[in-house]
Amino acid sequence: MDQHVIDCSAKPCDIQGSTVADARWQVPGRFTGKLIWDPKKVVLHLDPRQLMDSGQRIGVVCRDWLFESLAGKPVLPANVLDYLLEHPELIPEEWKKVRVFFWGSVYDSPPDWVYSNCIRHLSWFIDHWAWNEFCIDAHWGPTDLAAVWVG
Repeated sequence: MDQHVIDCSAKPCDIQGSTVADARWQVPGRFTGKLIWDPKKVVLHLDPRQLMDSGQRIGVVCRDWLFESLAGKPVLPANVLDYLLEHPELIPEEWKKVRVFFWGSVYDSPPDWVYSNCIRHLSWFIDHWAWNEFCIDAHWGPTDLAAVWVG
């Protein structure tokens, strides 16, 4: 069986006018180095507050809570997302039901956005995988999960 090695220390690609934010905006403890892809070693993290009723809608979570919840965890960077899009046969079938966020790469948002930072995520769209970005100040619900390495 071929090993799929991903360099998580390399700078991820820039997106639509956005670049990876400087170190102060990155999650402490994020995964770096070489990763040998094994989907059994990825946990999709859900903060319990994403399930709470805020009185308006389920799952309203402040980005600071999520950032704090993920600090110290080896969250995967966008390099993994890009690799998986190049090799979609490696993406677990159960990921089709959720949006998988790669918090290991926090981006500066494009200049025309009101908000300051975004995270890229992997999603299933009818018949194919694609990525999109999501403002970290936005609503985080029960299907917005962070990819964390437990290998």
